[in-house]
Amino acid sequence: SFKVAQKLWIGTFTTMHIEPEHADLQKFVTVQEAARILGVSEQNVHHHIQKEHLKATMVGGRYFILREDVLNFKPNMSGRPRGSVPRWRFSPQDNLLLQTTIEVDLRAEVDEATFLRALERVKRSETYLFDGTIARYVVSDQRTPRRVQFQFFWRQTVMPPEEEVTAMLLDLQAALAEVLDWEHALSSTGHVWMHT
Repeated sequence: SFKVAQKLWIGTFTTMHIEPEHADLQKFVTVQEAARILGVSEQNVHHHIQKEHLKATMVGGRYFILREDVLNFKPNMSGRPRGSVPRWRFSPQDNLLLQTTIEVDLRAEVDEATFLRALERVKRSETYLFDGTIARYVVSDQRTPRRVQFQFFWRQTVMPPEEEVTAMLLDLQAALAEVLDWEHALSSTGHVWMHT
């Protein structure tokens, strides 16, 4: 084996012994990076390694996984599979389901990878949780992939007052100001007629 300096995800350097057959580390990712790519937790990646769903190589006390294997990996659906298709239902009149939608474009100089890193910072901060929401989505349209849609679902009885919602939205805008063109964003709030 020989020594090689490997840049870790957190930006520090360490020296480790690498077997010659593993010298091409550009083809490999760490568990942390695999979790980011797959959109799952690091614990979930370790679980797939232990169950041999993902092949990994231990190097210097860390697991490394072929990037190609991660990109081709299809994790199983979490939870138990549905036995039937959910039926449509109406929101109860005394507790309507409300949806706030914001459409905003990526800034011209921003690519998808930069945007995803910004979203990861938002996720890690656990600050932008929008009290009272029952679901939150960030979506890109396949026909216009540079347009991002934020969707927030609230129950009428627990939705905060309008000034609090506005303050939460302004905080999110500030956090993503470098990547999104908020000056031309469109937003609306309405009630959901039917849902599953």
